[in-house]
Parts: sequence; C-alpha cells; structure tokens
Amino acid sequence: MTPIDNTALEYHRKCADLCLTNSARSIERCYELLGSMENLMRLTLVNQMIAQTDRVIQMLVALSFDPNDFESCRRAAELGNIEAMIEVGAMYFHGNGVDENKVEAFKWFDKAHAENGNDPFNDRLAYYLALCYRHGAGTDMNLRKATELFELVAERGTEYKYHAKLKLARIYLNGENGDENKYKAFKLFKEVAEKGETDLKPEAQNMVGRCFKNSWGVVENKWEAAQWYRKAANGNYPPAMYNLAKMLENGDGIVKNEREAFHWYRAAAELGHVKSMSSLAFMYRWGGGTDQNYYEAFRWYERAAELNDADAMYWVADMYYDGAGVKQSETLAFEWFKRSAEHGNTSSMFRLGCMYREGDGTVYSPYEAFKWFEKAAELGDVLSMEEVGDCYRDGRGVNENLIEAIEWYERAAGSGSFNWSAMKKLAWIYHDESAVRNLHESFRWFKKAANDGDADAMYWVARRYYEGDGVGKDYYEARRWFESSAEAGDTAAMNWLAQMCLDGEGGYDYSKAFKWFMRLSDEDDAAAMNMVGRCYYEGWGVYVNYHESTRWFRRAAEAGNIAAMYNLGYNYLYGKGIAEDNDWAVYWLRKAAELDSKDAMKLLADCYDNGWGVTRDHGVANWWRNKAN
Repeated sequence: MTPIDNTALEYHRKCADLCLTNSARSIERCYELLGSMENLMRLTLVNQMIAQTDRVIQMLVALSFDPNDFESCRRAAELGNIEAMIEVGAMYFHGNGVDENKVEAFKWFDKAHAENGNDPFNDRLAYYLALCYRHGAGTDMNLRKATELFELVAERGTEYKYHAKLKLARIYLNGENGDENKYKAFKLFKEVAEKGETDLKPEAQNMVGRCFKNSWGVVENKWEAAQWYRKAANGNYPPAMYNLAKMLENGDGIVKNEREAFHWYRAAAELGHVKSMSSLAFMYRWGGGTDQNYYEAFRWYERAAELNDADAMYWVADMYYDGAGVKQSETLAFEWFKRSAEHGNTSSMFRLGCMYREGDGTVYSPYEAFKWFEKAAELGDVLSMEEVGDCYRDGRGVNENLIEAIEWYERAAGSGSFNWSAMKKLAWIYHDESAVRNLHESFRWFKKAANDGDADAMYWVARRYYEGDGVGKDYYEARRWFESSAEAGDTAAMNWLAQMCLDGEGGYDYSKAFKWFMRLSDEDDAAAMNMVGRCYYEGWGVYVNYHESTRWFRRAAEAGNIAAMYNLGYNYLYGKGIAEDNDWAVYWLRKAAELDSKDAMKLLADCYDNGWGVTRDHGVANWWRNKAN
C-alpha cells in the first residue's frame, strides 16, 4: 500500500470516527487536513476519499438516529430512513419533542408509505395512517381507507394488531364506514378483552359490558354487563367504574347497592373522570350511599365545573342560588349559570332567562330574559319554548304577538315531553282571546292534555262536555272525565262528580256520590263534610244514621261551612241523632243566619215565634223572616 493510500485510509478512518460523535465537525476537520496536502495526485485521491466519506457519514446518520431526539430522527428521515420517517410522524402526531402538527405528521407517514409500500408490511405505519384517515387528522377524513388499513393491521400486524381490532370494533359498532355490524363489533371487543395487551383490555372489557347492556350484537344481559364492567373497573378504567356505579345505584340488572356505587364513583372521580365527579356530588347532595354532605357535593361539582363540564357548572350555580354547601349568593349563581349557558347547557340558559326576568342576581331585563329563553328554545329546551310563548303572549321583552305565542306553545306541546302546561295555555288562548277564538280548538288541546294524563285538563274536558262548550253537551262523557280527573286527585272533579251522581246527571249513583264526598272530606273540605252528613241524614248511598249525620255536620260547621251550621242547628232543634237542645240549636242557627243563610233565618224566626231557646218575640221573628225574604 502506497503512502498516499495509507494517508487516505488514515484520514478516512479519522473522518468516520469523528462523524460518530459530530458529523459536521468531522467534515470541517477533514477539509483542514486536506489543506496541508502538497501533491496534486494526493489531493485528487483524497478528494475521492472525501466523497466516499460523505456517503459513509450519510449512511451512519440515516442508520443510527436517536428515537427520543426529534432532530436526530428528522435528519435520518430526510436521508431516507423509513423508520425515522415514521418516528418523526409519530412525534408530530402526539406532540412529543415538537409541537403537535397533524398535517406534518400525515406528510411523513404518507412519505414513508410511498417509499415503503406494503413490502415489507409495517403495521405501525399502517396504523397511524388509518388513524389519520379516520379522524381527518392532517388529511381529508376517509373512513373507507381507515377501515382497510385497520383490517390489514388486524390481519397481518403484530405490535398494533389489537389496537387496530379495537378501532375496527368501534367503526363497525357505529357504522362509521357505512357498514354497521354490531355483531362483528362485539366479537372484536371480546377478542381484545380476552387476548389483547394489558393496557387495552380494560377499554375492551368496558365495551363488551356496554354491548351486553344495550344488546349490541349480543342478547341483552345486564348481569353479564356488570361483570365485564367490574373487570374493567378493577383494571382502573374510569368509564367502566362509572358504568358499574350507575348500574349499582339504580339496581339495573343487579342488586341495588348505593354504597358500592358511591365507592366506584369516588374511585373514578379521583382519577379525573368528570361524569363520576358529578354523580359523586349528586350522591353527597341527596345522601345516596353516604351521609348527606352539601359541602362535599359542592366541592365535587366545582371540580367538574373547573374542567369545563357544563352540567356541573349548572349545579354549582344551583347550589349558590340555594345556599347549599356554600354561602348563598344569587350573584355567583348568575355568573355560573352564565358560564354553563355559554358552554351550551340549555337548562342554564333557561335559569339565566328566569334570573333576568325577575332581576335575581343581575339587573332586571325582560329583553335579556327573552334572548336566553329563545336561544334555549331553539336548542330544544321545552320549558324555554313555553317561556318564549309567554313572552310573545304578554309582550315581555318582545312585541306582543299571539300568533308567535301559539307557534311556540305548539312546539312545546308537541315536544313529546307531556308538556301539559303549554297545551292548556293553547286551550285558554283559543277559549278566551277573541282574535283567535276557536272553541273547538280549545277543546282539542284540553283533550290532548287530558289524554296524556293531566288531571286538571281532564277536569276541563269534563266541564266542556257538561256545558256543551266547544263540543256537544254530554253528561255521560262529563261524568267519565270527572271520574278520571278525580281518580288522579283533582278535588274540584271529585266534587262535581259526587254532585252529578247525587243529582242524576248522567244517571243516579248515590253510593258513588257518598264515596267521593268521603274522599273530599279526607282533604278537609268542609262542604264535602256537610254533604257526608246529608248522605247519612237522607240515606244517600249509606244507611240513615242521624247520629253520624250530626257528627259530620259538627265537623263541617266548626270548619266554617254555613250549610252545616244550619243542619247542625236543625238536628239540635228536633233531636236528630242528638239530645234536643234549643240553646245549641239557636247558637248554630244564629251563626248561619248572620252569615246570610236564608234557611237559618227562617228557622230562627220560628224559634223567636215559639220561644225555643230564646224569649218569645214576634217582632224579632218578623225581622228575621223579612230579612230572609
């Protein structure tokens, strides 16, 4: 070997050694050494050596990158290393060592794919490309391509095989690629739950539980669902803890156990699961599974609210409004309702509207109230739809407009949420407002609310049938609807029904009349107590019993019923069910007469004429008789 060759080899090695530590410095040092060469031939040979050394340097840089160093990976990627390209893409995708940039991530994944193709198959690259196509990350969303790539990884991959199966299962479950197949989704979830990597199993187990609970691709089995939730919960997977807690709290398919539900809510909440924080707060607020503790309830609602949970913000506001677990403050309640509303919570929009309407915690502003009611109504909040209707009907915060009011009431009434209030408001508008008066429409809306179960609407349907108002007069139908309303607890309907049965309107039924008068008397209805006394006195639906009649007359009289005062005085006067006592007779007759009972005045006049319980005095008798006439 010539001296020149020895020199070239020496410098070649020096450059190679230097490039392992600092490639830039090695090139610089190489040129310094070359500058000291004298012979042109040597220079030519060494120049050839330098070119060869540059290729060595590039090869070394391309092959020996540090996967934890972004610049090292990028240099290797730019020199054509496919693994480095994938690593750079992953770093951009997750924001590791560089700012997250999905566009750059997809660019490097796509470049690696273009140079590598599928030979050899790289499941990591295919998996990341599938993620980009599924979520539209750095490229247009393409669920067909995403599905194809996930399927390739699931079939041919090793490292990302079960990751891909889990993603595929979700795609098939939701039909994201236009091919909903819940059975296939269930099978994939179950495979990952049983065979997948440890870090994937809890998520898959939770999804198997959801499939069993919701009959997604498998027969519904809530007990089985709870077992899968429990497996995932034991793997510290917060969504499964939440799902298991919800089933335990409600006794949904398993034995109800609020204490265990509380345990799982708390475990998930402490791991940062926002829904669990709110559920835990709810249990503290109402004492479910633990002692009632408003302070803890507020604390957990506030934690969830600070994580931008709009529902939790609503409850923070509600607790400030009520002063539950925190010092009462309508101002802070207003601020939290506003934050929640601005995050899209329609219940908060409604409450915000109510606060502006009343001037609670903020300035009174019917215009702002209308704005928030309308916003919530447009988003489907039924209570707000009704409030918008009220605003248009009454001209609050907006010009009065009955047609708009009717439109909003109809939207609220047709919401499917049994909004009886809106239905009845429609009925009264059509009944009372001359501009839109339509008794048939009024009756139709009362009937709709009645059919949906509203006792007050049933009462008004009965009244309409009784009076022939918007519908043909029909005592039998009136009786039927009064009875439905009465059974639902409406006391006015009980009274009408009892009186109709007594008067034979729609057919006599003294027993039913007695039954409903008794029901009303249980509600401390003095008029009904008097009628129970009448039933016992006359034998209407019950055997004649003067003693019982007197007892009921006394209860009603002492409760202030004028007719009962007269009836009790009459029984005392004639000894009906009680020892004859003219003094007590006069006492009760005088009370009734002074309250304008004509019958009591006439009987009191008889007492003065005959000296029953009073000194005989025809003048006073005539005075009472004339007053009665």
